[in-house]
Amino acid sequence: MGACPLAAGHPCACHGMPVGAAPQPPCAGGGVTGAGIAARGICFRHAGGWSLGPVDMVAPAGTVTALIGPNGAGKTTLLRVLAGLLRPAAGEVMLDGSGEVDRERLARQVAFAPTEPAFPDGTTAADLLHLRGNLCRCDRAELEATKERLRALLGQPLTVRPSRLSRGQRLHLALGLTLLGGPRFIVADEPWSGLDPMAMEEVLSTLGERARAGAAVVVSSHDLYQLPLIATRYLFLVGGRVQVAGNLDELRNLAASPSDEPAAVLKELYRHLVKG
Repeated sequence: MGACPLAAGHPCACHGMPVGAAPQPPCAGGGVTGAGIAARGICFRHAGGWSLGPVDMVAPAGTVTALIGPNGAGKTTLLRVLAGLLRPAAGEVMLDGSGEVDRERLARQVAFAPTEPAFPDGTTAADLLHLRGNLCRCDRAELEATKERLRALLGQPLTVRPSRLSRGQRLHLALGLTLLGGPRFIVADEPWSGLDPMAMEEVLSTLGERARAGAAVVVSSHDLYQLPLIATRYLFLVGGRVQVAGNLDELRNLAASPSDEPAAVLKELYRHLVKG
């Protein structure tokens, strides 16, 4: 793949942070060989021009990494590149430190939950569960447990067609399908957006459990209050580039916020990066 023209001299630093602030945590990227999913030098071009990159990032196994940024920052594009759904113009996605992973392998091994799921016409929730179960070769016990959980969450029999479900119910179905087979790499685009509080709690709990079981989880969200409940690492994507990356303690050292509350720290950094 060709070199990204945006890469020349690109900074990873948080521009214009207050004088006296601690050094910014590095944009986690090249050279990482540990378990998890990583991007190195990723660039993507839409029809209108370059929209992402260069991006270096790491989402370690056993953690939830939060992707934060304004609309149009490139979050969904980055997630789709990580999942093998989009081909980058430059750079590579790495799984467990292995570089040059082709899109077919990414699509097989990285589970992707979109913010607006689409389902084939004429299928039922049960059809989709059996199809996904066969594809990922999940065992019968896991499939039955997923069915029971979805029946409770949807409040409907699994003979229902997705087109008859609300958006929140479709998100539950999509996430249930995504997590079948116990994927080790999970990327989710605003997975609890628009859900009621109880449904949101279920999604947060499920993603947190998967991370504790060893999966590398990447989620995008605008919800700065819920993210700290599960995330241990944060990436701020602004203008198609990672401007700040680090854990909450590292971000506290950068934020000019009088509060130690996680949401306040994230909000202050967000405000500074987006508005200056």
